[in-house]
This record gives sequence, C-alpha cells and structure tokens, in this order.
Amino acid sequence: AENITSNIENILELERQFLSALTKNDIEFIRHCNSHIPGLMNISFHNVKSKSLVMNLDLEGIAISAGSACASGTVKASKVLLQMGVSEKLASEAVRISLGKLHTKDDVDYTIKKITKLISRLQNTANINA
Repeated sequence: AENITSNIENILELERQFLSALTKNDIEFIRHCNSHIPGLMNISFHNVKSKSLVMNLDLEGIAISAGSACASGTVKASKVLLQMGVSEKLASEAVRISLGKLHTKDDVDYTIKKITKLISRLQNTANINA
C-alpha cells in the first residue's frame, strides 16, 4: 500500500506501451471496456481463437487467460462479454491480459514480440481453414 500510487502509474504506463505496440505492429484488436482496473485488459484479436492464443503463448512462457476470471479453465466465450452485447465470434477471440507491479517494459516487449509472431501465424491458419 505504501507505493500504490507509483505502482498504478507504472502499470498504466505498461498498458500504454502494450497497446501502442499492438497498433505499431498493425495488429487488429478490440479492447473491451476502457474503464477498468489498472493492469487488467480484455482484448479480442481479429480471427484468432482465444484458446489457441492462450496455449501458444503458454509455450512461450507467457500466461494470459480466456474467458472471465470466474470461468477459468473453460473454453466457452465469456458470459460477461456476451451480456455486454459482444458477438459470440468476438467473445470467442477475447483474452484477459494482466499486468502488475512486478512486470517490466522488457516483459511487455517480449510479449509483443511473441504475440506479433503468433497472431500472424494463427490468422493465416484461420484464413486457410475458412
């Protein structure tokens, strides 16, 4: 609690770095809910199933989640997103990314590098299978 203000500022800077890097790398995404707890982002990546991204990033040492926190381990689209009016397709492409006080700019850079590579590959696979 002593460093809460500086921790929040750092986490918000990491979020800005992450979102900016997605845009700079021409990665199409939709961010659900701009009003949020610092460090918690719910993002859908166009034509990338969340479970595929979660599994592939896990192999790279990056932990993200699909669905809501209370439904971890399921492969269903988030009920919360569906109730917000998000389409089933977009909800099935949503992942939850959490940043905290222990994360660094290098962590974000590494994650962006891996996401950029994986998104391209997974989108190409989705297009081939379409």
